[in-house]
Amino acid sequence: MGPHKFETKNDMVKGRSSFDFDALRLFWSYCHDSKKYFLLGLGMMAIHPVLSMLVGRQLGRFIDQGLSKKNWDYALQMGLFIIVLEIFSVIALWQGRRLLSRISMEVLFRIRREMFDHLQALPIQYYDQNPHGRIITRLTHDVEGIESFFSSSLSRLLIGILMI
Repeated sequence: MGPHKFETKNDMVKGRSSFDFDALRLFWSYCHDSKKYFLLGLGMMAIHPVLSMLVGRQLGRFIDQGLSKKNWDYALQMGLFIIVLEIFSVIALWQGRRLLSRISMEVLFRIRREMFDHLQALPIQYYDQNPHGRIITRLTHDVEGIESFFSSSLSRLLIGILMI
């Protein structure tokens, strides 16, 4: 039996970063029909930093043209506009994170199920040659790393890039 995508030797792991594009490709291959929702979640999260920058600009106008000049009608309109933008921004961020979290859980379930099926098909010699702790650690920690990246780190990375 040839090498499986879940099998790696220690010498293959040395020198690799904690995240590479192979993990992203693997995750993407398991998305199946959730790819459009994954991209929708990323898009919704991308709305948040754009609206945050827009709110900052509008706050400047609110202060300069409304409060400083004592133009209370303009200040009220601009204040309500800023509140609406902030509410929309928070809702987009929350829904984007919720969608990404749900999709990552579905994809991780598929990965775990395939890993379990693969472990069931391995010969007994594999378990004799590899310590049980290493097998269990690989199953839990590697998948949890993928989970944390796609449920929280990816959103922070996207927001950070867009804020620059």
